[in-house]
Amino acid sequence: MASRKPRNIKSSKAKRVRKGEPLWVDAMQKAGASQGVIQSAMNRARRDGIGAQRGRPAVEIDEDSLAALGRQGCTNEGIADILGIARSTLQEKLAATETLRECLVHARAMRHRDLRVAQTSLALGGSARMLEFLGIQELGQRKKLQVSGEPGQPPVALSITDVVAISAARRREREQLEDEEADAGGPGADTE
Repeated sequence: MASRKPRNIKSSKAKRVRKGEPLWVDAMQKAGASQGVIQSAMNRARRDGIGAQRGRPAVEIDEDSLAALGRQGCTNEGIADILGIARSTLQEKLAATETLRECLVHARAMRHRDLRVAQTSLALGGSARMLEFLGIQELGQRKKLQVSGEPGQPPVALSITDVVAISAARRREREQLEDEEADAGGPGADTE
């Protein structure tokens, strides 16, 4: 009797399934389909979107989640972190999908409106600091300090920056006088 050599899988006529190919390719090979028929079926499957998915799964961003994060004041980086995706992926999705972009813009606009309503209600409720803030931000008002001038003259209105500059100049004058007095022996020094 002649001894049989064990069959080597690599030397078999049928090609093995490549990594990532669907199992039906292996079934077609076992059924004896030619390589041309298998390749044609694989090309059709890829064209029609059937078969093994290549790469990472597509990211789907829910509009409701995006709107909620936008209304909470999250930046794009914060939204990407919370959704578990890269910031560049979020930017690509927003650029490619008009509805997502509009959803986020609308959510942020609603947040700004809500903040303005809250600030206005605080100001109208009597908050002097909020009234001052809104006056500066929205009406271009400046914080001014009334300083009485010379007797018989009307008071002078100065901005806070003017007051700071005047204070710094007075402090320099005072320091200069103190230095001169120290050089001269100071007030009350004996001069004989």
